[in-house]
Amino acid sequence: MTDLNLRALRTVAEVARSGSLSRAAATLGVAQSAASRHLAEVEQALGGPLFHRTGRGVAPTPLGQDALPRLQALLAEADALTL
Repeated sequence: MTDLNLRALRTVAEVARSGSLSRAAATLGVAQSAASRHLAEVEQALGGPLFHRTGRGVAPTPLGQDALPRLQALLAEADALTL
């Protein structure tokens, strides 16, 4: 089992929100390679791709559609704990 960190989960959430790996990286202030690595870590832990890569960005796969609401709820809980 791979340990997921909040930074990687936040990256995935931002990719979903922005629809683009490069925009997510810019918003988060990380290199695109780091954002790609975070996404790959989460995809490996969940057992498949979370996004289809298109010429215009990304779109959630069925796994992504299932995982994203749960991931966002987890991040909301983590944020509530740190307040």
